[in-house]
Amino acid sequence: MKTPIQSLLFRAGISQAKVPVQLGIDAKTASQKLTGQKDFWWREVVALCDLLGIENPREVFPNGIDRQQDRE
Repeated sequence: MKTPIQSLLFRAGISQAKVPVQLGIDAKTASQKLTGQKDFWWREVVALCDLLGIENPREVFPNGIDRQQDRE
């Protein structure tokens, strides 16, 4: 079963192989994040929204994102 993010990528015609390049992470980590096994960092959320043409990250991440992650 696809996660909401995977569904958005599919509908936009964006391959999951493009995600790690866009986010600057390795393929394994991208896969874990897309399947919900790991959380996204704020900068990754912004990059993913740019890739999908989404202005409001809450459309994709309704529960919000902890911006503290990027300060560690």
